[in-house]
Amino acid sequence: LKLDWQVNYFDLAVSFKYDDKGDTFDDLSFNTKVGWKGERVDLSGEYEFDKTYSEETDEERKLNLKLNMKF
Repeated sequence: LKLDWQVNYFDLAVSFKYDDKGDTFDDLSFNTKVGWKGERVDLSGEYEFDKTYSEETDEERKLNLKLNMKF
């Protein structure tokens, strides 16, 4: 499942993925990205969440923030 949306200077992207591997393991991934682009400033943030369900559950999260300025 993926959703992309853009209005004027604002961007939003969301994705969700679930992968069922039967008896061995299952994967879950969620990603969200938000951005704003102005004349001189670009600001964006991205959040990633990944989880694997098996005998030992593994989970990973990431948050990335970016700021770009044009002179």
